[in-house]
Amino acid sequence: ASDWSSDVCSSDLVTEAQKYIPGHPAVQTIYGWTSNNMIPYHKVGKRIYFVKSELDAWLSKEQHKSQEDLRKEAEEYVNNRRKQPTL
Repeated sequence: ASDWSSDVCSSDLVTEAQKYIPGHPAVQTIYGWTSNNMIPYHKVGKRIYFVKSELDAWLSKEQHKSQEDLRKEAEEYVNNRRKQPTL
């Protein structure tokens, strides 16, 4: 459980989102999910915001996937990004 004082969590408090998501994925994993549009988020300028109610809906929808499946997907995404040459 989290101690969010409101429904919105900014990137400054991404660790609150990390604590809120079951399995407590690494912060890098959460950023990977945002980069791949795998998790609901909002971006204003350079700041990333998470809305608790949207995370709840996403978690409900993703319940059929195990934490291990989500970890593997995130790991594959990160590994594939590392292999791509930069231009």
